[in-house]
Amino acid sequence: MKRLLLILTAVGALLILSGEGTYAKSGVRFSLFYSSLSPYGEWVDCSYGHVWRPVNMHHGWRPYLYGRWVWTDYGWYWYSDEPFGWATFHYGRWVYDDFYGWVWTPDDVWGPAWVEWRYSDDYIGWAPLSPAAQFSFSVGISFSSGWSTPVHYWNFVPSRSFTLVRIVDYVQPVDRTRRFFGNTRHVHRIDTDGDRVINRGVDVNFVERRTRTRIERTEVTTRTEAGRDKMVRAEGRSRLEVYKPRMEGSTRETGVERRESGTRRYDTRKEATGAERRTQELNRTESSRRHYEVQRNSELRRETFEQRKQQQRDDRQTDVNRSFQNRERKEVQRREPQIQRRNEQQPTQERRIERGARPTQQREMKRVERAPQQKREKPPSEGRQQRRRP
Repeated sequence: MKRLLLILTAVGALLILSGEGTYAKSGVRFSLFYSSLSPYGEWVDCSYGHVWRPVNMHHGWRPYLYGRWVWTDYGWYWYSDEPFGWATFHYGRWVYDDFYGWVWTPDDVWGPAWVEWRYSDDYIGWAPLSPAAQFSFSVGISFSSGWSTPVHYWNFVPSRSFTLVRIVDYVQPVDRTRRFFGNTRHVHRIDTDGDRVINRGVDVNFVERRTRTRIERTEVTTRTEAGRDKMVRAEGRSRLEVYKPRMEGSTRETGVERRESGTRRYDTRKEATGAERRTQELNRTESSRRHYEVQRNSELRRETFEQRKQQQRDDRQTDVNRSFQNRERKEVQRREPQIQRRNEQQPTQERRIERGARPTQQREMKRVERAPQQKREKPPSEGRQQRRRP
């Protein structure tokens, strides 16, 4: 009996120690990401958990924008120009948060590029996969029900420019994305080959026809130094040296490991401890508060926008009134000298009229004086009248 108790005690101790070891490994599995990405951004908590967001990015920055596409043994590989690209574009997912903007959720499976594709004869587009896209080596990519990638996630370029080095110069503006989105076909060809992830995306033969170039397959090799990917040209062939560390304590299994171990994947929400449940509740509360702040800020921005529009209308009306007043003032200034000259000339004309009227009156008076007086006829004398009588 004592021997049986000792055996049970030893087995229990081993189970406890193994559980603690697993928990410790899970706690430090992403420590490499924390230390490597901190110089280029900050770690924050949001509704998607503990995520990383880049800082000091210009307006309009999006994932998978600064770099170029290279055809490799792993399919289409995103060769990034950014110092954090080795981690954020080959591990994890991207999502746009209303409060923080673009944030990256870490994951432990390396891939050439975690994107989905759309294409037509004229344009090719790609968008980062969100946390709603779950990956497994047995199934591949599966999306959560109800998820649809927003239009502003997509980058579109002309098909003939897809393989250029400075592809960012050919990315179309976001306001035109909706038109391309409706005229393209969707494809997400992320397959597996053993323990390798392959993103075939748009057919390479189609890209060769549209770009009118022969696309060379680039070999991908692993290097131990952390940092940006490095393109090497040797013996007439290109080689891409990438840094893809294996995450310590990874809880994600490959298809082979799952078949060998026969382990069961469980729902973490059901198995969560009390502390984890409290953390989830705090995250939900924080998310609700942040959502309220975002809505309030949106209303304030809307009110500010309306006030700015009203101020612009008032300013335009003021400018119109000021312009009308200026025209009236100029018209008065232009006519004022004419009125002044007219007023100055009026007395002179009156004097001229008076001066011209006086001689006329004098001449009339003289003419009247010179006129001969009519002689009065004398009445006939009485003698003559008597002589004429019979």
